[in-house]
Amino acid sequence: MRQIDRDRNGGFTLIELLIVVVLGAVIVGATYQILITNSRTYTVSSQEVQQQQTLRAAMDVLFGELREISAAEGDLITMGSDTIVIRSARSFGVTCGLRYSGSYVDLRVKRVGDWFEIGDSVFVFADNDSTDYNDDAWLTGTVSALDTTQTCSGSDQAQDLRIQGVNGADTVRSGAPVRSFEHNLYSLQTADGVGYLARKVGSSSSWQVLVGPLATNAQGGMDLEYFDENGVVTATAAEVARIRVTLRTRSQAVDQQGNLVADSLITDVFVRN
Repeated sequence: MRQIDRDRNGGFTLIELLIVVVLGAVIVGATYQILITNSRTYTVSSQEVQQQQTLRAAMDVLFGELREISAAEGDLITMGSDTIVIRSARSFGVTCGLRYSGSYVDLRVKRVGDWFEIGDSVFVFADNDSTDYNDDAWLTGTVSALDTTQTCSGSDQAQDLRIQGVNGADTVRSGAPVRSFEHNLYSLQTADGVGYLARKVGSSSSWQVLVGPLATNAQGGMDLEYFDENGVVTATAAEVARIRVTLRTRSQAVDQQGNLVADSLITDVFVRN
C-alpha cells in the first residue's frame, strides 16, 4: 500500500496565503486609485469644456449687443462694473412713402425684419440737405398707430406707421431707414450661490436668465471697464469708445493641484461711434 505524501497535498501554507492577500490588496488598491484618478480627470475636463462654452455664450450675447451701440448718440444709458443699460436696436425697415404734419409723420415702411408694434420707440433717419452729410440726424418718436396691410413697389410687404413726437419730419426722405429700439439692462445675478448673466427688457421688473453658471459678483463673475478713444478709463458715457468685458467661471470640481476649476475670458468691444 502506497504511503500518501502529506506535505505535498496539504494545501497552501499561511505565509503563501498572506502573500496572495497582500498582492491582491495592492492590485485592488492600484486599480481603485486609477479609477479615482480617471474619474477626477474626466470631471475636471468636463467642467473645463462646460465653462469655456458658458463663457463664449455669455460673451456672444454681450458682444453682439455692445458693438451695435453708439455711446456718442446716447445708446449707453447706465455704465457700472457689473451692470450696464443700453439702448438696443430691434426692428428695421426702409421708408417708401411719407406724409408729415406738425406733430407726427406717417411713414410707409418696407418690411426688412420684424414688424413694428404700437408703442415702439423709433429712430427715423433725416437727410436734411442731401448735398451735405454733416447735417444728417436720427429723429426719435413713438409709434402710435399702424397698418400692416400695405405694400411697397407692388409686392414688398410694408407697414403704415404713425410716429408721434417727431421734430423736423419734413427732412425725412423716401429710402430713409427706420429702426425701433428698447432699453436693456444686463447684469450679473446670483441664485443659490451661482452667478448668471441676466437681462431686463424695457420697464419689465422680471429678469430673463440668459447664460450660466458664472462666478458670483464677489468672485468677479462679470467686470466691465470703459475707455475713451485714447484708451483712458472714462466715467462719461458719451466718451466711451471701447468696453472691456471680463467674464469668469468657477466650479466646485478640484484639479490635480487641489485648486477649484476656474476660467476667464476677456474681450474688448469697440462701440459704433
